[in-house]
Parts: sequence; structure tokens; C-alpha cells
Amino acid sequence: MNKLDLAERQVLQNAQDMQQLLDENLLWVRSSQKLSLAALENFREELDLLSKPQPWSEAANIIFSWRAESSVALLVALLAVLIWISSAWIKRGLAAAAYQSQHEQAQSIRPSLTALLLTLIRALPFPILLMAFSLQLANLELDRIIANNLHQLTLTLAPLAFGLLLFKHLCDQNGLARVHFSWSENSIARLTRATRWLLLLALPLGIVSSLAFEVEYFANNQNNLIPKTALLGALITLAYTLWYLFNPRKGVLRSYAMLHPDHSLNRSHYVWFGLLMLYQAALIVLVVLGYNYTAGIFARYLVQTLLLFGLITLMYHLAIRWLRIMRYRLAMQAWQEKQAAKQEAPTSADSDSSGDIAALEEQSIDLGSLNEQTRKLIKLLLALLTTLGLWLIWSSVLPALNILDDVSLWHHMRVVNGEEKLVPVTLVDLFMSIAVIAITVFAAKNLPMLLEALLLQRFSLSSGSRYATTNLVTYSIAGIGIVLAFTSLGLSWSSIQWLVAALGVGIGFGLQEIVANFICGIIILFERPIRVGDVVSVGNVDGIVTKIRIRATTIRNWDRQELLVPNKEFITQQLLNWTLSDQTTRLLVPVGVAYGSDVRLASELMLKAAKQHPRVLDDPKATVFFETFGDNTLNLQMRCFIVTTHPLPDRTHLPGPSE
Repeated sequence: MNKLDLAERQVLQNAQDMQQLLDENLLWVRSSQKLSLAALENFREELDLLSKPQPWSEAANIIFSWRAESSVALLVALLAVLIWISSAWIKRGLAAAAYQSQHEQAQSIRPSLTALLLTLIRALPFPILLMAFSLQLANLELDRIIANNLHQLTLTLAPLAFGLLLFKHLCDQNGLARVHFSWSENSIARLTRATRWLLLLALPLGIVSSLAFEVEYFANNQNNLIPKTALLGALITLAYTLWYLFNPRKGVLRSYAMLHPDHSLNRSHYVWFGLLMLYQAALIVLVVLGYNYTAGIFARYLVQTLLLFGLITLMYHLAIRWLRIMRYRLAMQAWQEKQAAKQEAPTSADSDSSGDIAALEEQSIDLGSLNEQTRKLIKLLLALLTTLGLWLIWSSVLPALNILDDVSLWHHMRVVNGEEKLVPVTLVDLFMSIAVIAITVFAAKNLPMLLEALLLQRFSLSSGSRYATTNLVTYSIAGIGIVLAFTSLGLSWSSIQWLVAALGVGIGFGLQEIVANFICGIIILFERPIRVGDVVSVGNVDGIVTKIRIRATTIRNWDRQELLVPNKEFITQQLLNWTLSDQTTRLLVPVGVAYGSDVRLASELMLKAAKQHPRVLDDPKATVFFETFGDNTLNLQMRCFIVTTHPLPDRTHLPGPSE
């Protein structure tokens, strides 16, 4: 038994080694001869072979010969037929959901979820039939290799067909895209035509190509004109469909580009669209050169990637619709509470009623800030889902990229087992460094926001502390990513220390102000002489600190103007921070009255106004002094204290310190 166990382990290890060998090399093996005019002589012979009815009739008899073991496949097929019969009921349900969405769109997300569920059910019949066919193939007594290949083919085609049908039905008359998401008519029309072309042309041609390669004649023939022709037709259809969908002038993203001209997706439209078309051209060239298997694999992964982006887009629009509904509900709730408070205020004899109303206004939800933060969190979660989906799709191709490890770009010295050796830097290392930089950029933009949303807001930290923490996390991620990228390229500290020294000399002469501002920004984040939300005076400018960046700090004055102050000014110059350790601030309010006026009455009116204002403290009390005789007025001055718990937007809420 020990010998048997050892033999089984060796067989399994050999199988794993063989699988790894296939994964690394199969994509780079030519499947057939190059496409040439000389090979056209066998085209008629291949057509004659396929035109014989006997092979097709035998295959049909075998496929539809249901047996007792095929009961599960029969039930699955009956389920598909039942869903197809219920299509009229599904259409009525979509119409009802569309009506509810148009008349009760601010009340519930349920109509949109109902429409999504009905659309998913409506797209199921054909994929379910493919699954039934796959189950039937698993029970047939055919040649094991052919049956397994056909079984894998149907399992692959089922999710592709489901995704295409799903997006086709999303664009129907009462579908989600038209009624619930309000997509443009141009986008809906182009998406409908594109899915129809892929379902009626590209998918059948891909099936014909895959099935033809399984025929014994084509498996032993190096020309394979009919499978190649079908595969070329599928790839050309796919290329034209992608051009029709995403061309910058008339594609589905045109309306989005008009609404968001500065978005990164719009600015880089020509770049990624050109790369997409170049990718399609490369697939066609691979088929011409005889790499049919390679072209088919990469085409399938491309379609799966596009469907993944489509599903992520669908989830995003559904989340945005839910967000709008929740925002409307919160706004209505805040408005109702405010109206109720206004109705109760005149009937209340309590002198603090105005303070209660102000407290209610302070507790109302900042809907704009809530909307923006939730959008960012939704985008981050969807970006993580997209990354996971791309990994699941393309991870099987990664072993084949080990061939790039044989392409050396340059060599560098590295200590290996205590000895210095000359180690090559390959294309894999270059691609890894590019991937590290891309991941670093993504992490630096999104992880600090996720940290603040999920962790920092749960602790009793001020907004300034949270802001400093997120900035330090961003700097740390950027530094670690740069070090890892340089390390993968063989640029160790010993290799670049001379460059750092040269940069230090250059920095000392030409970039001293920038470096000084950067260092001062780090000191501000640690020492915290100012924080986001503080009321400060810099020179002749009074305002609120809104941003602390690497080079400069942004201050918004009381006229909503933003002043960029270099960080060096806060460390080397005088700075007046009105809210550094105490949120209580004294305001001086000068008032001039005409000569001959009742000064005592003016003072009482000023004190009454201060007492009624919700932001003025009762202790210390507000006071009014006669200051001086002016040219045309008697100058009075009121001194009162307020608590600046958070910045307010204009003069009507909080005067500037100089006022």
C-alpha cells in the first residue's frame, strides 16, 4: 500500500507538472498552418465533408437520445421552456415596475430591483438550454476527449450568452436602462444593435469554429480553412461591434463625455480605444498566422472583461439610483422637521426657542457632503470588485507569460546566498514594476478614503486628526510603492545613491522653496499649529482652513474666495489661529448712530440682538461700550463671545474675526 500510495503521488505530480507545462506553452504553439492562397485548394473538400448529412443526423440522434441519467438535463430544459412561455407575464411585470418608478421614484428602490430580477429571468432560457445540452453531453457515450471538449465549450458559452441577453433586455422599452437609469437614446440604440450582432453573428460563428475543430478531419488537417474562416468572421464581427460601441464621436460614451468633459475616462478615450482596436487587430493577425487557439482564448477573455465592466456599470447606476432616493428621503425629512419647528416657534413663550431652531438646523444632515462621500465609497467598492473580476478572468493566462522571463533587458549585481551575482532584469520585471505603480496610484487615491470612512470616523478623532492621518497614509503608500517598483527593476539603494546625492545638490539650489514647503507641510501635520476647519488670520486674510496639501494650504475667506498659502508661511511667519486650543472667540461689532439718538436704546437693541442670536454665549455676557465721538456718528462697540464648533459658509452665520 505504501508503494501504491507513492506511485499515485508520482502520477499526480506528473499530471500537475504537465498541466503547468501546457499552461505556460500551449498559447504560444501554432495550431495550424498560415493562411495562404495555396491552402484554398482544400476548401472545397472541407465543404463536401460538412455537407454530408450522415454525420449530422448521427450526432443529432445521439444528442437527443435522452436516457434515464439525463433526467436532470430534461428538467433544466423544461425550466427554460417554462420561462419562455412566461415571457408575456414578465413583460407586464416590467411595465408595472416602470410605471411605479416614474410615479414613485422618490419613495422606494423596489421597482428598480423588481425590474432587475425580471430582466435576469427573461435572459435565462437560452443559457439554461445550453446548460441542459452540457449535462446531456456529460451523459453520452461518445469519445471522451470530444465529449469533454464540447462539454467545456457549452459551459463557457452559457455565461457569455446570458450576459449578452441581459444587456439586450436592459435596453427594451420598459427596461432598466431606458426608464430607471435614463440612459441616452443613442447609447440604448447602439447597445441593442451591438448585442444583437454578437448574438446572431459572433456567437454562432464562434460555436461553428469550435465545433469544426473537434471534427476528426480538421483535427488532423493543418489547413482548417472552415474553422479559420468562422473564427475570422467572429473576430471581425467583434471588432466592428466594439468600434461601433466605443468610437469617440458617436459611441455609447458620447453623452457621458459631454456631461463630464474633464473626467479621466473622457480624456484618455482615444488612448484606450486605440489600444482596444489594436488588440482586435492582433487577434485577427494571430488567426492568419495559424494561432487559432491563442486568438480564441484571448477573444473569449476580452468578451468576459467587457461583460464584467458592463455588470459593474449596472451595479453603479443601481447604487446611484438608491443614493438619490435616500437623499430625497433625508431632504424631505429635514424639511418636515424644519417646518414643524417653525410652526412651534411662534407659540412658544420660552426665550430659548430660537436657540432650539438653530440647534435643529445644526443637526440637519449635510446632504451634499453625504452624497459625495457615499459616491466615493461606492466607486471604491466597485473598483475592488472590478479588480477581483479581472483577476479571476485573466489569472489563467499568467503562467503563459512566463515566456517573457526569458527576455533580458539589462543586468545588475545582486547578493544571492552571500555572493554577488549578475542577475538579469526581464520583461516580467518591467511589467511587474508597471503593475506596482498602477496599484500604488489606485491605493493612494482610495485606501485613505476607505480608512477614514470605515475606521477613523468610528473613533473620537477631530476632523483635523483624520485629515492628517489620511495624508500620512497616502505619503506612506506612495513611498512604499516607489521603493517596490525600483526594487523590481534592480535599482537598489547602492545603485541610485549617487542619483539621490545629485538630486540633493539640485534641490539645494533650484528646488529649495518646494522642499521647504513640503517639509513644512509634514511639520504642520505632526505639530498641528493649524487644522482643517480652524479659523485663522494670515496677513490681511481671515478665513477657514479647508485643505492641507504637500506644497500649500487652502484658506477660504468669508467671501467664499480660496487663498493658497505656501506651508512655509505658517512655520516661519506669524499666524493667528482663532480656534487652536479654545473654540470660544470674541467678536467686536462696531455700530454708529447719528448724533442726538438715544444711545441707551441703541445699546439695549444691540444686547437684545446678541441674546437672540443662537451662536452668542450667555457666559461671558455680551457688553456694549461707547467708544468715541466720530465725525458724523456716535461710535458704539458690542463685544460678544461665540463658539466656532464648525465652519459656517457666509457672513450671515459667522462674521470674520476682524469684524
